[in-house]
Amino acid sequence: MPQHPKKIAVVGAGIGGLATALYLDRLGHGVTILERFDAARPVGSGLMRQPPGLAVLADLGMADTILALGSRIDHLHGADCDSGRTVLDVAYRGGNFGLAVHRAALFNTLRDAVVA
Repeated sequence: MPQHPKKIAVVGAGIGGLATALYLDRLGHGVTILERFDAARPVGSGLMRQPPGLAVLADLGMADTILALGSRIDHLHGADCDSGRTVLDVAYRGGNFGLAVHRAALFNTLRDAVVA
């Protein structure tokens, strides 16, 4: 519990806002999430979480859930459609990897933790 708990408003119930609210709550602050929509919901389709984002989710205790909902990415390769020339070639190192996950799966996991 912080020495001087504060009442904090988080503006936006997106992925970043929900994660921020979880951290603040765990630090012992009172948190209110403000969202302009009647019901918070995911916007968009899929996204890719990089190692720093996965570390945040692990710190929040959500690694197993998110990993089960996504697809691990160990290597990224991109080629020019016309020439076939490689324009992107990235391999993760040191046990790191990316994760392709549907935005709704990530959003719902964070929202469920906030509601709990």
